[in-house]
Amino acid sequence: MKQEDAELIGRILDGDDQAFSELVRRWQRPIVSFLLRLSGNMDDAMELAQETFHTVFQRVGGLKDPRSFSSWIYKIALNHCRMRQRRRRGRVMESLEDLSFENNELKDHYQSLTGNEPFSPEEAFSAGEMERAVRAALSRIDEKQREVIVLKEYTGLKFHEIAEVLDAPVSTIKSRMYLGMENLKREILKIIQP
Repeated sequence: MKQEDAELIGRILDGDDQAFSELVRRWQRPIVSFLLRLSGNMDDAMELAQETFHTVFQRVGGLKDPRSFSSWIYKIALNHCRMRQRRRRGRVMESLEDLSFENNELKDHYQSLTGNEPFSPEEAFSAGEMERAVRAALSRIDEKQREVIVLKEYTGLKFHEIAEVLDAPVSTIKSRMYLGMENLKREILKIIQP
């Protein structure tokens, strides 16, 4: 995908109007999904995605390495989300009910918390309830840890790419991931075993 993005960016810089539309079509779903997981609200995610693509359009000429487009666009999206969250400080994060798992690795990890993989139909705590518990728990952990988890588990970025997005050393990113997963597990257990 990186090569295709680089080609599209080259076409955009050459004045090809269709190339930007194609870039938006390619990235709209991943960016909205990412922003939804961070913001917890579909309306906000859609607005933030629009702001993200507006910024991409304005700044694409300044992108130093078109092959790093994926980390660059996630960084722009994250910055827009952070700005909105700063403006709303003090407000409780809205429900994450609209989220769904797209990454089986995270789902499998948390299904394993009960000791059974996958959940049997007889279990009182269904997979759907576990999914809601993960969503709720994700909204309760530290923002920086949540960002790393979402970037790693839902976007598929590697640790060095996440480090670029968050302007932090790889060791810090790995630490946030580890602590975030531990905190996420603890919050899930509080929800499923009150």
